[in-house]
Amino acid sequence: MHKNFKFSLKVGFGFRPSEVLPEDGLGWAQEQLELESYNTTLPELIVKNHKNILERSDYILKDRALHIRSLAIEKNEARRMGKSTKAFRNSEIELSVADNIRHALNAIYGENQVNQRFVHFWMNHFTVGSVGYTAVLQADYEKEAIAKNLKGNFSEMLFDAITHPAMLKYLDNIHNIGPNSKTKSGSNDSDGLNDNLAREVLELHTVTPAVEYTEADIHEMAKILTGWGFVIDNEKENGLKLINKTKDLRKPFVAKNSEPGKSNLLGKRVSNFKKGLREMLEHLARHPATVTACCKKLLGHFVSDNPKQEHIEQLVDVWTVNDGYLPAVHSKVLEIAFNTDEVKLNWPSTWAYQMSRTHGGIIKFTGDRKARDILMDLGMSFWSVRQPNGYSSKSSDWISQEYLDRRLRYVNFSLWNSRDFQRIEEIATRMKIDGRTLEAIKSNDNTYERLAILYCSPDFMFV
Repeated sequence: MHKNFKFSLKVGFGFRPSEVLPEDGLGWAQEQLELESYNTTLPELIVKNHKNILERSDYILKDRALHIRSLAIEKNEARRMGKSTKAFRNSEIELSVADNIRHALNAIYGENQVNQRFVHFWMNHFTVGSVGYTAVLQADYEKEAIAKNLKGNFSEMLFDAITHPAMLKYLDNIHNIGPNSKTKSGSNDSDGLNDNLAREVLELHTVTPAVEYTEADIHEMAKILTGWGFVIDNEKENGLKLINKTKDLRKPFVAKNSEPGKSNLLGKRVSNFKKGLREMLEHLARHPATVTACCKKLLGHFVSDNPKQEHIEQLVDVWTVNDGYLPAVHSKVLEIAFNTDEVKLNWPSTWAYQMSRTHGGIIKFTGDRKARDILMDLGMSFWSVRQPNGYSSKSSDWISQEYLDRRLRYVNFSLWNSRDFQRIEEIATRMKIDGRTLEAIKSNDNTYERLAILYCSPDFMFV
């Protein structure tokens, strides 16, 4: 395969037929880092075809929160009256589907494909699965917690991800109330200390078990996290008051739920009150174990299933010298990826976007096969119910007859939902596909099978 086309599949989504292939693949990718972090422009025809969906997914967080609360009140009232709640559930699904489709369209048609790949990586590192209303906050989480910080420091992304209402709901921190807080004092009815988010901050988001932290450390982290978050779909008047009076809904803090005093964790002592969390997260972000874990994970996703020690050390050095400044870190990842011959299998979602983008067909997510359903059928969707450790980047975890069958089904879906699939040989030639794959394409008259041969071939899938 053409070296620069293959590299674009390794770190991006490939080139549409109308896009010019770069002569300098690494230079192209590093220039991509200068583009906007979150794609805000789409082709005119795509905007026209998906006008309602795009309008629905372009929202102000406070307005979306008020809408969630309103739906919850109406749904609960219908339930009390013995009426069906299906319409309200469908309304919630429509919101998350619209957000999911925008996410897919950005990948297929956006100009900033390399930045989007890094956004997807960090969305997976800071996993928020679909639990309750988190599915309808994911778009804001992607844009404001992850993409916004792609050109900043890791510590900033860490803080914004952990304090976003989607994360606070997903990992139950909305129920994390200090045992000696004003809320808890004298009451046995309210929630107590909940360490779900605290555990994942240490295990998955920062230092990992490599530092041999203890259960006591997790409880200290949980105390620091007390007070962060509240229930958005609370139908009581208190819920409306909290939404309206909170200055920044992405950092919701209820002082009376916070544990008094200070906590000690991994050599750092901070207040359990509002400012203490940022101080602790900055400490964890700079910890050598966090740096090493994140560098290994980046290389494991973009370069090789088993990154070389020299590459890990190079990336750790860049991260440390630049104090976690992500553009510098990402640039080094691209350099290492460009200069290696190692190959790996991309995520199913990445592959699906690459297929849709490189064949140039106009994708219309219509009927009952929406983007969310397609990706869930392939085995992964950021909008699905999933575990906090996110999706694996290991090739072996995505190689099976079942997963191949799912990709073949997606090829078929794309065939009857797109236009202009007759140029498959021209597309393959542009990629410089040769050998047995090209021979098989040329010798087959069935359009679907020709598509499957190209897009499910080792040439295209292993990059």
